[in-house]
Amino acid sequence: ATLLSFWRHQHNLSSIFPASAGPSWFNLESRLSKTVKQTVHGYGPWAQVKLNKDGKEIASIPSKLLQEPSNIAHSAFLILTTLGGLRLRIIDPKSCETPVNALINGILSMESHGTGSFAIHFGSGDTVHGIEFYPGEALLSLLDAFEYYEANGSGVIAAPTSDDIVPAAKR
Repeated sequence: ATLLSFWRHQHNLSSIFPASAGPSWFNLESRLSKTVKQTVHGYGPWAQVKLNKDGKEIASIPSKLLQEPSNIAHSAFLILTTLGGLRLRIIDPKSCETPVNALINGILSMESHGTGSFAIHFGSGDTVHGIEFYPGEALLSLLDAFEYYEANGSGVIAAPTSDDIVPAAKR
């Protein structure tokens, strides 16, 4: 979705995709758009939503669907893909089944408020193992969600959730 957004904002696509470069831009755009749709529609509806101890809806993608332990990176990529698809109008906001707000809350629920570190795997409080990239991906998705909310208002992201993002990023 990020790649599509970048390319769509270029004024001279022929300089990026000369005729001799192989598949046309339109063919590539169509394939990438299809991939975004398949990802959002393939994973979004399966996200498991539950209430945490504070009464907030939190979500994660089931480990059984992923065939590996569910972690904050999975949620981050689904958030980024969904918001990118919405921005590019690849995904219709009225038919979007991805619980973006609950996925954001799921990531936020994994943060240690004392240190600002994130536990990686849902159901674990371990903030040491698996920290290679996942917290960075999670923070990127949170900041992208905040930017999306600022530009579009409520809809897939609730105001209280948006309000929780910046303090988490600062910690």
